[in-house]
Amino acid sequence: MVTRPDAERRQPDKVSSRESTERVLRVLLVVANAAARIRLTNGLEARGHAVCATACGDEARHVFGPGLFDAVLLDLVLPAHDGVAVLRALRAADPATPVVVAASFQDLESAVLAFRSGATDLLSGGPAGPTTDELLAKLNDTFAKRPAPEARPRSGIGLPVDRRDLAAAPPPVIDARLFDLPLREARAEFERRYLDEVLRRCHGNVSEAARRAGLARTFLHAKLHALSLDPAVHRANA
Repeated sequence: MVTRPDAERRQPDKVSSRESTERVLRVLLVVANAAARIRLTNGLEARGHAVCATACGDEARHVFGPGLFDAVLLDLVLPAHDGVAVLRALRAADPATPVVVAASFQDLESAVLAFRSGATDLLSGGPAGPTTDELLAKLNDTFAKRPAPEARPRSGIGLPVDRRDLAAAPPPVIDARLFDLPLREARAEFERRYLDEVLRRCHGNVSEAARRAGLARTFLHAKLHALSLDPAVHRANA
């Protein structure tokens, strides 16, 4: 399940003095160990970053899309999933987003295979996994080595969309401009518009929107977070 574990709060990693100078990141955590996943989520959110977290490779593939995240931390060992296969799927969906793989030095064969499959970097922590500071240091190092990307919208798609127009419009029709985009990008843009319209019809009620969309409420929360959709906008307009 994709989670932002508010109900299972544990002590996050200590917030460092660097938090005010770091860029705000949207991070997808695909971490098998529940305690490490919660600790990293809390530590990143304490520094102001946005996090989606899961232990499931299928859910990671479903929530991931072009431009939706600034970085991914991916365990190579996942329950019921091959971490390298998940890595390849993420790379096929968006080759530009950095994917840092977490692996032990005892598993060098898998690490080498991950690099051949498109991993950006390797992060190895102790038995409890990497700390938030170790992860952010690795991400900052990764960003420093990469050429500056062209500016793009948070959706990753260059279609100008005015949310006020969406909120006031009648039921939407398919925008012809979507057919000028690659399939993955068109799907991501349609998904964003679809969820925004469902929220508008439900007056920002996430539980009702999840029911209408046929999604688990926790999964819809993660999708809205990744797509930068705020239900409160439609509650205010109700």
